[in-house]
Amino acid sequence: MKTFKFTDLENGESHVWTAEEALEEVNRDRSDEWKDYTLEDLEESPGEVFSWIEHLYTVEEVAP
Repeated sequence: MKTFKFTDLENGESHVWTAEEALEEVNRDRSDEWKDYTLEDLEESPGEVFSWIEHLYTVEEVAP
């Protein structure tokens, strides 16, 4: 299972999240029209998935 280190750009705090937790963050608080990103989306194009939160966090993949 992939894991990712998210560093908050505002306060510098870091968190390591599983792929599922990362998707939860990307998909939260969206409109009814929003189509949730999936694990498949994250596998195929992580840059696109994480572009929705790049103003909040830096993201790097870490070893499980």
